[in-house]
Order: sequence, then C-alpha cells, then structure tokens
Amino acid sequence: MNPKKSTISKIIKAYFVMLLMILSGCSWYTSKVPISNDRGSRIDSKALGGWAIVENDSLIAAINIKAYNDKNYMISYVELDHDDNNIGLLENFAAHHSKVKNFDYVNLRILEGEDIGKFYFMRYEIKGDSLIFSTLGADFDQEFTSSKKFKKYIERNQSKFNEMFSDTLKFKKYELNRMK
Repeated sequence: MNPKKSTISKIIKAYFVMLLMILSGCSWYTSKVPISNDRGSRIDSKALGGWAIVENDSLIAAINIKAYNDKNYMISYVELDHDDNNIGLLENFAAHHSKVKNFDYVNLRILEGEDIGKFYFMRYEIKGDSLIFSTLGADFDQEFTSSKKFKKYIERNQSKFNEMFSDTLKFKKYELNRMK
C-alpha cells in the first residue's frame, strides 16, 4: 500500500470519527425548550440547498436544507462510511431561526433517538459558497423551563453565551442529487 495514501486515509478516518462524535450529539448542549418559538422565525433562502464537506475529492458529509414552510426548515444530515461505502449516519432535524438582539441562532429539534423532541443550537454564517456552523457545546450548563427564560438569559449574557459556541463545521455549496 502506498504510505502517502495510507496516511491520508488515516487522517480522513480520524476527521470522520471526530465529525461523527460532534454531530451525534456527544458534545452538544441539549434543551427541552428552544430559544424562541417559530412565530418570529424566517427562512434564510441563502442557506437552502445542498452543502457538503469534501476531503481529497471524497464526500465526507452532506446536509440538505429545505424550507418546510415559511418559518421552518427540514434539515437532513448524512455521513458516509468510506470503509464499506455505506451511509454511516443519517439524521433529520426540524429547525427554525431565532434572533436575539443582532445575533442569529438556529434551533434544531431532534426528530429521532433518545433525545427526540429536544433541541440543539447553532450559529451560522454564509461566506461566498461556504456555510459555517458553530454548535453550542455541552459545557453550557444552564437549564430552562421556558423559551422566554432562555431568551432572557441570552439577552442578559450574550457575550458569555456566544463564547460557548465551538466545533465549527465548514460546508461548501454542493449539488446533492440524491438528497432532493
């Protein structure tokens, strides 16, 4: 086996394992309530479509973001297991946007698994053909009984709250024919 190819393969596998841990919720904060309900939510049309992480011409992971209605998204996430050319992970989320002061957040409602009905939280930005996500880490240890209390906490502690976002994932615009 080519040693250079073997090293690249190991790096890709390590990256894949790290990504799997991040996206499977191992290091994400979960809440029983979103930051806000979807009444004031809006769809960001620039975020719609297919996005992928590609390494060395290999598709590692992809997301497809669709408008479910005028306030909510349906987000499908898929990872590929390159050892056996199968899907390693497939997750679907319902999502809506929350704006607190000048900051945008995405509330991702978990649709399956042991945390069904709970929420993950992300911040995102679009730069050119890149979609950059940052996730709210599990070391954020506040619990909220209502969205109103959650939003008030953020308003009073926005800098501290925003510092808790990490695990940045960078996706590139990608045509996902199979995920349409």
